[in-house]
Amino acid sequence: MDRYMSTVGIDYKTKIIEVDGKMVRLEIWDTAGQERYRTLTASYYRGAMGILLLYDITCLASFNSLSNWYENIKDNAAEDVVVMLGGSKADQETQREVEQDRAVKFAEYHGMEHSNLCAKTNLNIDTAFKCIAEQMLRKKTASVVVENKPNIRVPPSKPAEKLWCSC
Repeated sequence: MDRYMSTVGIDYKTKIIEVDGKMVRLEIWDTAGQERYRTLTASYYRGAMGILLLYDITCLASFNSLSNWYENIKDNAAEDVVVMLGGSKADQETQREVEQDRAVKFAEYHGMEHSNLCAKTNLNIDTAFKCIAEQMLRKKTASVVVENKPNIRVPPSKPAEKLWCSC
């Protein structure tokens, strides 16, 4: 039997990655998209420079709620926040309920990159974070670089290697 820990409530992690020769520290706030934390999640958006918006490829209802989550991001995050769409549970392709093409079209419509990923197998996790960090650095947001050590917040997230991201 496979065992892994799902997020209950809000989880916080830091991750250091290298982007363009610079060490970048990501502060990752994982809210697991739970409806009961929606009002709390909005406050995390305010300080975010990048957001990994996830849906479960095996659950059409999670995909259908993306528009609401995206509106919440637009209402609460900075105008220049980087948002990337991720289809989680990529290891369960045979149970897929959300068509790949539909997810890609949603991402394109909203100007986002898209990647399928799996936290359980670590598929596309590092690449998604790197893709978001690269986009944030390209925007050259003044508050990103502090003493040559960028500090980037990436709330709510579930970690993401590259499948659809063009970074």
